[in-house]
Amino acid sequence: MKSFITNIVTLRKYVRVSHSATNVSMPDFKNVQRKYLVPLLGETLYQTIENEAITNPSEPSELLELCLMAVTSLAYYHDLAIGAVSITDLGLANMAAGDNGTIPRWLYKELEKSFAQKSESALEDLYTFLLKTKPEGWEMPDALNTCITSGLEFNSIYKIDQPHRTFQALRPIIKEVEEMTISPVISEAFLEVLKEMSPDDDIKRKAIQLLKKTAVYLAISESCSMLPVRVSADGFTVSLASNIDLPNQGQQQASDTDLMRMMSSTKAKGDSYLAKLKEWLDSNADYEGFSTYFNSIAPMPSPSTGFDNSNQSFFF
Repeated sequence: MKSFITNIVTLRKYVRVSHSATNVSMPDFKNVQRKYLVPLLGETLYQTIENEAITNPSEPSELLELCLMAVTSLAYYHDLAIGAVSITDLGLANMAAGDNGTIPRWLYKELEKSFAQKSESALEDLYTFLLKTKPEGWEMPDALNTCITSGLEFNSIYKIDQPHRTFQALRPIIKEVEEMTISPVISEAFLEVLKEMSPDDDIKRKAIQLLKKTAVYLAISESCSMLPVRVSADGFTVSLASNIDLPNQGQQQASDTDLMRMMSSTKAKGDSYLAKLKEWLDSNADYEGFSTYFNSIAPMPSPSTGFDNSNQSFFF
């Protein structure tokens, strides 16, 4: 793997650095390329972009330009602390020279936050470009087969900021919600059938809608305790930076009551949608279209008579 940025001249196009900065002071670009770009672009497209970055850095394509914007912000975000110190024979030493001194801690944290937000925006722009143009050699990462298939679909149910990037961060939680909460109610076998079911009638369409709403609201609730999330006027999103800052030993940021309320309310709505899904299936599904459900959960009706055992008696 080769670095997309090999000299300070190219770096200055994307990040404002001092005139005294040299190639030696540049952050580790290869690390973020490996961590972020390879999983997103895939091996084939990544190799194409890497070759372009090496052979034609002066006139980058739109895709390479977006990759460079993401790589520079991410690299500085991850290496910000390393750039402020050097490792000597006697341990860590301050890199500040002359009368510059060290910056206040609050300013360092603001700079770190700024790089995190620039990185998030750059990754969202990259996702958007890939989904819009679908360049040759690229496929949307689909390691997790969930009932919600895109950030735009998630956003249509619950408003999220930077929907493409945020959705990728939430996909493992959606998968966990399906396995741990939804499957025990409607069965794992029927869940997989429902995820692939075509909404060709009102009963199926309603069932699919209730499944998706259940997954979205429960995923939001779970993410509040599992991921560094934040809420703004632009919607809910997953941050690259941690929410908790410990400025001094023994101090800890107070719990966010708004976040706790959101966690509780989305959990209640998700549970309600799941109960409505079960009730809808029990009351409206027929054996012909929902045989997997009946075979997995409910007493199996006769295919000729449909599901109605209200007048049957059972003796043991």
